[in-house]
Amino acid sequence: MTRAKAWFLGGGPGAADLLTVRAARAIAEADIIIWGARLVMEEGVTENARPDAELIPWPPATMHQILGAYSRAKAEDLVVARLVTGDPAVYVDMSQELDRVRELGLDHEIVPGAGALSAAAALLGTELVTAHSERSLLITSPKAPIEKLANPGEVTAVFMSGREPDLPERLIAAGYPPSTRCAVISHATWPEEVVVQAELGELDSVLADERHDRQTILLVGWGLSV
Repeated sequence: MTRAKAWFLGGGPGAADLLTVRAARAIAEADIIIWGARLVMEEGVTENARPDAELIPWPPATMHQILGAYSRAKAEDLVVARLVTGDPAVYVDMSQELDRVRELGLDHEIVPGAGALSAAAALLGTELVTAHSERSLLITSPKAPIEKLANPGEVTAVFMSGREPDLPERLIAAGYPPSTRCAVISHATWPEEVVVQAELGELDSVLADERHDRQTILLVGWGLSV
């Protein structure tokens, strides 16, 4: 019976102890472990991996090397654990790697993880939507037409890979008043995590801070206290 398999694991927002039990078990089983070195804490790998497992941090690994690991898994009957940041369903692009394992006919499974948005809300001590609220939650990215999508009556969560200095202007164009309560959360659950609360009209200076260079979520709207 073949054991060759690729696990795509939600690595959580960063902290090693936010891995799910299922993800930790998959890492412990794996012959090859691939993870985003700037996005998932290394301890989540090293504390669960077998001593003889092959570790492939990205970077410095290239996509060519990552895709090659799946080919080796198929040819050599190996198990690959691929950690992605947060939850695989949100702001993660696994399409190229999923295409490869499907082309190879390699058994694979996606395991959900704790999302960065949940971590951000937990740091703020707030609920973004509730069972009794008529408000909705929009999850988007800076590349989306925020001016057309955002609604001042709902909470907007913008996932960002880096600083986006034009976002405040675009959100105001969508109808959010400059006094709207906002929060910028970067590196949630990491030692260097940053949480800044401000009004929308004050965000230009907040987003200029170099600490918001990656792994940043902007929360705009109801439920935040300034």
